[in-house]
Amino acid sequence: MLLNLSRRIAHRLQRMLAIRNRQGAVRNSAVSGLRGSIAGRTEGLVLAGWAARIGDPAPRKVEIRGPGGKLTLLADTYRKDLDDAGINAGGHAFRIAIPRSWASKSPVAITLHDHLTGVALQSKRVQIDALERSYTNFDGFLQSSMTQPMVSAPFTDADRCSFAVMENIANMLVRETEALPDPPLVSVTEAEWTAFREHYDALLAGAGVVVLSGSLPPGVP
Repeated sequence: MLLNLSRRIAHRLQRMLAIRNRQGAVRNSAVSGLRGSIAGRTEGLVLAGWAARIGDPAPRKVEIRGPGGKLTLLADTYRKDLDDAGINAGGHAFRIAIPRSWASKSPVAITLHDHLTGVALQSKRVQIDALERSYTNFDGFLQSSMTQPMVSAPFTDADRCSFAVMENIANMLVRETEALPDPPLVSVTEAEWTAFREHYDALLAGAGVVVLSGSLPPGVP
């Protein structure tokens, strides 16, 4: 009985110290002008947030500390709501894919830290919505793709294995086609190329990263 009581007292003291440390970190961040926040719920496995030093437009490097370690990134993406709220010029947001191992049925404790100073900007229990796949192999992937053709990142092991199988099949078809004595010719007209460029330029305005892969068909400049 005395042992259980001692454990309860020690546990309560640890909680009180943790709360005091968090409060001290918040006071320190307020004094230094550092501010930041993380969303209370992820989008799939993507966590959004922001961090800034008020009055300093330079982006801040931050740390996301969770149950499985920590992630580091630069908070340098523009967000209009931050701009409207007077958070400098608004270029202090971030979005980061967190490990699937952090996911849990109940909210998990995640803390946002300023990397340079180590100051905790916010501690919050976040609901992580892990992306569940209905398949575990390539056959299941094909069946799923009939009704859900889009596969969202971050990718699972089943996704990566399925992509590898698809790439092997595509390479095999290319080799067989190229080996034909009279391979079919697929060309692109000038009008088709112009239409593609216009559509591509429109999509490019909202993209942060572009990946182009594959062979160019005849007719493409």
